[in-house]
Amino acid sequence: MQNPKISIIIPIYNVSEYLEKNLHALFNQTLPELEYIFIDDASKDGSHEILEKIIGFYPHRASNIKVIRHKFNRGISFTRQEGLSLSTGDYIIHCDSDDWPEHNMYELLYEKAVAENADIVICDYKKITDSTEIFKQKPEELTACSVLRQFSYTNENSLIGAVWNKLIRKEIAKSSAFTEGIEYCEDVLYLMSLLKNKPKITYLDKPLYNYLTRTGSLVTRKGKDALLSDLKLFEKLKELRSETPDSNMRSAIDNFIGVTLCSRIFRYDPETEDINLLKKYQDSIRYNIDKSKASIIKAKGALKINYKFFKWLNTVVPRYKKALKNFFFR
Repeated sequence: MQNPKISIIIPIYNVSEYLEKNLHALFNQTLPELEYIFIDDASKDGSHEILEKIIGFYPHRASNIKVIRHKFNRGISFTRQEGLSLSTGDYIIHCDSDDWPEHNMYELLYEKAVAENADIVICDYKKITDSTEIFKQKPEELTACSVLRQFSYTNENSLIGAVWNKLIRKEIAKSSAFTEGIEYCEDVLYLMSLLKNKPKITYLDKPLYNYLTRTGSLVTRKGKDALLSDLKLFEKLKELRSETPDSNMRSAIDNFIGVTLCSRIFRYDPETEDINLLKKYQDSIRYNIDKSKASIIKAKGALKINYKFFKWLNTVVPRYKKALKNFFFR
């Protein structure tokens, strides 16, 4: 095959129940010039064996497939970055191995990118739970600042900070990197670092990706590892803010920090989590309150009140008692 038009990065970790559907959807794509990069992050449930079996059903795709198998688990950010480093296509996109694309997803995205000479093409997606719901992903404006700003929206105009519904030109995609150790929002952090350079963005008005939400996925995990990941995420977001020259984009990053900090915190129970880590998390919230009051006001729409945590906050930081009460309950 000549140089592939698109490289698809597919991280795999213990998804044996969902993997066959994903693989058949990938290998039956209408675009021939695809490069598949599968990275098995030390699965223990037979996922790798399923992958090898299904590859055998598609001999015409075999020369376009790269398979990496880790001896031990390295995490989603390391895995995505490894796939990014191995990609040779003109454009790059990711596909989570428990989801699946529509049969013509990558052909339509590629045609749109070429027709408009775009650096990034965004499409709609379907969220699969007990039912199916279509989420429109049209930016209010086709600008990097608008996309970044809408990552922090909590209404119907929000944009998901995922890399699976965004086709990205290789030169743009490789201009930044995923941060090892961040296991939640690693994709939106990566996208924000790309957007600060203001790439050309376009939008395809079609729901081409099927996003399956399930118990046990990364976005539903708690515990010490998740808390450490969140703390690292917020440090990297603050670094990104300081490196971003555009004031409107810095404000958008502040808004995202506010929404993410103040919504993620309620996942943690002060009676079971590491109290020192939770104190560091609280310090991150206090930093953002001091940094941008507007961010906090916008963040309120994302909050779900956790009484035990609110009580703990008042105990740990009594001088913020009145301010916190006003913020959470007014």
